Amino acid sequence: MISSSTVPRIRRLIFFAGPPCSGKTYAMRGLQGGRQPELAALLSIDNPEDCFGFSPGWIPPNCPESVDVGLFHYDFLRTWKFGGNGGQFDSDKGLQVLGNCEEVEFVTLLTNTDELRQRFSARSILKMIRQVVFKPAALLNMMYCYVRLRKLYRRPDQLADIYHDWVEFASRYNPRSHYFVETSGSYSAVNLEDIPAYLSELSPVISK
Repeated sequence: MISSSTVPRIRRLIFFAGPPCSGKTYAMRGLQGGRQPELAALLSIDNPEDCFGFSPGWIPPNCPESVDVGLFHYDFLRTWKFGGNGGQFDSDKGLQVLGNCEEVEFVTLLTNTDELRQRFSARSILKMIRQVVFKPAALLNMMYCYVRLRKLYRRPDQLADIYHDWVEFASRYNPRSHYFVETSGSYSAVNLEDIPAYLSELSPVISK
């Protein structure tokens, strides 16, 4: 776990937030690798390869004291999936990073629940195999998370409620902007009020 003392001062912090398998890692790596020009344009980032990427559980070695643009990978179910039932953002120490930036923006990623279930099933099986080999003692925790998330991804109404809790929490920090972006196909904007319908549809509801 990183703390506020290990995080550099960040002029502009951009959160990539969403549930597991919503496309956070793919978006961040693609942006830093120059493979997501539409995201770079949306965020007005001229040199995405220079962005500093990190997450609550990982920070690069030889971390500088200050950075211009930081990209933060945030699984907003990271405490919920271990048994939380609400208010999980207020108690998440990983969000202390919000006190280390001059300005913050949020990119909240969405994928409809049919796509989420497909991605999650494929990834979770591989992760559990790795856990058995390298960290067998952690397998029970992983299985608990797997069952909890699998149930949630069959309840788009409940997932939509968590999205709205996240939006409410993020609004307390007076973000410069908050983008809602779907990742099932090409990156497209989603209106806040369309999130429940979008999550429950096989054919996404996309704002024009």
